[in-house]
Amino acid sequence: MRKYKFTIGGNRYNVEIKSIEENSAEIEVNGTSYQVELGQEIKRPQTPKLVRYTPPTPLKPPQPLNILLPGAGQLYLGQPLLAAAYALPFLATVATALAIFLRAYAHYLRLATTGDLLEPGNLETLTHAFPAALLATLTTISTAIFFASTIHLIIKRPRSV
Repeated sequence: MRKYKFTIGGNRYNVEIKSIEENSAEIEVNGTSYQVELGQEIKRPQTPKLVRYTPPTPLKPPQPLNILLPGAGQLYLGQPLLAAAYALPFLATVATALAIFLRAYAHYLRLATTGDLLEPGNLETLTHAFPAALLATLTTISTAIFFASTIHLIIKRPRSV
């Protein structure tokens, strides 16, 4: 079990503890076995238990981040390329749709505030100022990117061990 070396009064002793049971121990001193009674029970050392490392759980789930910007949840989980693949096209479609809408709205305000709205041809130009099909297409694309990002986040989310 355990081995010790003692020097008592100049004499060297090699002591090996063979076994310990309750209040008695079997020991060997310089090759001679002895049965020793103990005053109190000696606790056996415990073998350390192996504990599996579990990574810390995220403080916030990544799905709420994805609501703000598709790809933000992937970035939070350490997937920057995937985050960029979702965020950049989403931002481009939203920015394009916003720019088209603001340009058309500025044209409408210009006609409405000058009082020339009912003059011939002005109402027809307003119908073409708001390209509804293009705005609907850009909105559909950005919504599809949003849902794809969210679904991918749910499917590919790292699982705890």
